Amino acid sequence: MVSVDARGRPGKLRVIRSDNLLLNQAALDTVARWEFSPGRVGGEPAGIDLEVEVRFSLGSREQQEASASLPGKSPVRPVYRVVPEYPADAELVALSGEVVVEFVVGEKGEVRDAQVVQTSHSVFNDAAIKAIKQWAFIPARAQGQPKATRMQVPFVFKQPEGPLRQEVRIALPYGSERPELHATAQAAQAVIEQ
Repeated sequence: MVSVDARGRPGKLRVIRSDNLLLNQAALDTVARWEFSPGRVGGEPAGIDLEVEVRFSLGSREQQEASASLPGKSPVRPVYRVVPEYPADAELVALSGEVVVEFVVGEKGEVRDAQVVQTSHSVFNDAAIKAIKQWAFIPARAQGQPKATRMQVPFVFKQPEGPLRQEVRIALPYGSERPELHATAQAAQAVIEQ
C-alpha cells in the first residue's frame, strides 16, 4: 500500500501481502523511487492511497545471497547447467523469445515436476524443459536437512547467427530471375524438407 501526496510523491509505504519476506524491503525501496500522478478531487490534485503490485525475479546469485542471511538455512545451488538448444523450427522463421520453467529441486538435488509457466512462443518449450531436466543442484537445507525447493528459471532464446539463417533470409521463391538466389532458395528448401 502506498499513499501518494498531492504532488505525486509516494509516502507511508507498507506491505500488505507477500510471498517472500526477504523481498519486502526491496519492494518498499522500489516503490519509494517511483513517480505517480496525484489523485484528483473536484479537478484539484489530492492525495490518494494505492495498492500496487511489485514482482521480483531473482537470479541464482541473488537467491543465494538472500537465503544465506537466514540462520540455519542454505540456498539451492546449481552445480551443473545445460543451455537449451535453439529449435530448428524457430530458426527457420527467425524467432526469439523467452520461456520460464518452474520445477522442484528435490532433496538429492535432482530436477522434478518441470513445467512451462510462461512462454513467448511454444516452439521453445520442449528445448527449455529438456535443458532444465539435465541440471543438477546442491539442495537447500533447513536445520541441516536437505529440503525440496520450488524454483523458476527463465531461458532466453535468441536466433543464432549462421549460414542457415542467412540463406533463409535471402531466399526467393522458385522461378526468381536471379539464379544465384534461386540456388540458395533450393538449398534452404532442402533443409526445411528434412
